Amino acid sequence: MQRGLMTGVHDVSKLTKAQFKKAESWLDKISSDLQKSCPEVEDGDLALMELRHAIANSRHALNRGRYKCFGEGTPESLRKELNTLIMGHEDQWLARNRRGGLYESSSNLRKSAELYESNDD
Repeated sequence: MQRGLMTGVHDVSKLTKAQFKKAESWLDKISSDLQKSCPEVEDGDLALMELRHAIANSRHALNRGRYKCFGEGTPESLRKELNTLIMGHEDQWLARNRRGGLYESSSNLRKSAELYESNDD
């Protein structure tokens, strides 16, 4: 099985720069709306943190797709971005769950980070 940054489960090769930009604009709008929100539940701050993290994961997917399709960005910038996402995931995991299962929960993210380390695109 071929491994590397240029491989993946989803074929994004037919997406255009305009489609990536439209998705990014949509994430910008969601982020803006989220900044204005004020959840009135006990764990509202944590829920906002989780939503911001989901948006950051989506941005990372867009960045990885741009790299794959157009060569924009670098494996190093993707690796740094993903490492930040892994740390955020772990913080959130511990806010809602016990320590057990944390490593397993972040294993897919860590596997992606290994692709960035290998640089075999």
